[in-house]
Amino acid sequence: MYKYLYGKWKYLQDLVDGSGQIRLCDIRHYARLENENMQDDEEIKHFEFTPESIKIAFAGIEVNPDDLNSCS
Repeated sequence: MYKYLYGKWKYLQDLVDGSGQIRLCDIRHYARLENENMQDDEEIKHFEFTPESIKIAFAGIEVNPDDLNSCS
């Protein structure tokens, strides 16, 4: 799975360059923001992925999901 940072480059550039800091907070925080235009109820979002869309790799080597699922 790829993870992405989203936002304006001017705010993310220092983080990407390694000189910035990241702020982590409770996911429910965004639903309680005072500015209604910024509110986003992340807690109720639901994502579904097809098995074919998920890839697992370690050190750049892709792992066959069947290898993880078998019992020996």
